[in-house]
Amino acid sequence: MKTYLQRGLSFVLLLAGLGLMLLLSLALIFWLLIGTDFAPLEQWLCEQNITTECVVKNAQAKVDAAQASAQAAFEAVAAKEAELADLETQRAELQGLHDRFEQIELRASSYSIFHEAWYRGYKIQTGHGYGSLLESEVARDAWCYTTFGPGNDQNIVYLARFQRNEGITNEAFPEALLAEQRLSPQDVDAMRSKCIWPEVG
Repeated sequence: MKTYLQRGLSFVLLLAGLGLMLLLSLALIFWLLIGTDFAPLEQWLCEQNITTECVVKNAQAKVDAAQASAQAAFEAVAAKEAELADLETQRAELQGLHDRFEQIELRASSYSIFHEAWYRGYKIQTGHGYGSLLESEVARDAWCYTTFGPGNDQNIVYLARFQRNEGITNEAFPEALLAEQRLSPQDVDAMRSKCIWPEVG
């Protein structure tokens, strides 16, 4: 009885071995005939990185992704550089306008406007001094004078001056010139009344 059991067990093991060999043989034949063209198998092998083709393909995909990321970063940097260059151009243009404005301001600064009036044949001139065209309505100072004598030998005599913070101050009229021109202090006052002072607002 024992012998029969041993023979039966051996027979089962033999059949199992033969079945396993048959299964492996079929799998090998299937592999050789079909290869990885079987889509589910191909996908599984690729997911496991078993086949060389899939390993190369996955590596190439990673390289392509890295290159795309690098290209995007390069384009972003190029865009920022272009933006900075544009801002630099605008800054240079603004600096040019600023420099030009300063030149205009310099040329337009410290200018004077003269007004004239007459008293008994004497020309009374009043000059208004301005610091800038930008403040053309605000005179810094003014001076009123008359002249005696011909041509280049004219003698300038100041009658009064105006300072914005101090108001009008009369200038002393030379006594010798009063006698020479036969003018009275009242004549000098009348000349001063002809001075045209800037408006103080």
